[in-house]
Amino acid sequence: MLLAKVVGTVVATRKDPRLVSNKLLIARPMDPRGKAEGGYLVAVDTVDAGVGETVLIVSGSSARMASGMKDCPVDAAVVGIIDTVAVTAGLHWSRPWSQMQGMPRRFAIGEAYAHLVHLEHTGHIVNKGSHTVTGITVQVLFRNSAQEVAQNDPPQQMKFIRTRDPYIDVEPISAAPLKPGAERDFRLIFDAVTPDWDGAYPQVRILHVQTQ
Repeated sequence: MLLAKVVGTVVATRKDPRLVSNKLLIARPMDPRGKAEGGYLVAVDTVDAGVGETVLIVSGSSARMASGMKDCPVDAAVVGIIDTVAVTAGLHWSRPWSQMQGMPRRFAIGEAYAHLVHLEHTGHIVNKGSHTVTGITVQVLFRNSAQEVAQNDPPQQMKFIRTRDPYIDVEPISAAPLKPGAERDFRLIFDAVTPDWDGAYPQVRILHVQTQ
């Protein structure tokens, strides 16, 4: 799935009969922070999205599984209109709160609550040693407003970010060892975060480094 911004529409008077009555949108993929990524896409609209809205797009065979798209010659379909996007410790609204009414507002509240108990932390690491690193075990500390430890998260294995396009994917360090002088972006994932957390970046402690 892709996050994208709808930037325009396509009109085709002559097209495959199976596409008749379907609205075609031009969308630009974007990262969770709203920065444009990659080229433009033409996608079939299945949710009545409009220009300027942030949407969810499926591609390839998944597009032909969208509502009304079975056996249609499409490889991209808009299947959702995004209200919120959570990035690390922040929660970003794609439209002003005042413009959300009824069910969209309730969905937004639900999304906000869900992300209070799930966090992803992305960072950067450099190997300044003389050995190749094949594994790193870390422990993360969340602090409260008094700078006391509010949550001591269980140790976990650091994972490197393998790709960012079309979506972020991670891999264990053993799959791509970090050579001396090399550097990589990493990602840590937490299933629950204490409500006492002050919202600042947590402290990452390296407990063990495996080398070869």
